[in-house]
Amino acid sequence: MSASSPPTVQQLLGEFYARNQFDDDGGAEQRLAWIKFGFFSIPLPNLASRRQNVYLHDLSHLVTGYDTSWRGESAVSAWEIGAGGWRNLYFPWVLTLWAMGLGVILYPRSTWQAFAQGLQMDNALVCGRSRALAPLGLGLGCLLAVFSWVG
Repeated sequence: MSASSPPTVQQLLGEFYARNQFDDDGGAEQRLAWIKFGFFSIPLPNLASRRQNVYLHDLSHLVTGYDTSWRGESAVSAWEIGAGGWRNLYFPWVLTLWAMGLGVILYPRSTWQAFAQGLQMDNALVCGRSRALAPLGLGLGCLLAVFSWVG
């Protein structure tokens, strides 16, 4: 790849994981998923529905630009729900609804704005994208096209 080539989705995910001190796979292979609350963390079982799709949530961070703070997680969760949700993946629904609910209480304005933005897009699940998406050498422009604009 030349110096002027834009980064691929895989490279962007790698940078996102490194910047946020996540495992190289976003924690997909861990037995437990740790939800952080300030100075302490709560372990949750890392169910197959989360392990197989956590990268889609991470791609949502790349598309929206929301960080991994509580405000950012609440916003990206609201965006994901507005953009079509998690179909029949129940554990991701629980996590996303919980985070959005927290955002409605603590960050109502930014949570509502993120939800409204999501209503204008379809997320990768709604678009029918599969796990094969993440390793592809797609640039960010292609990634944005994957999350199709509704209006």
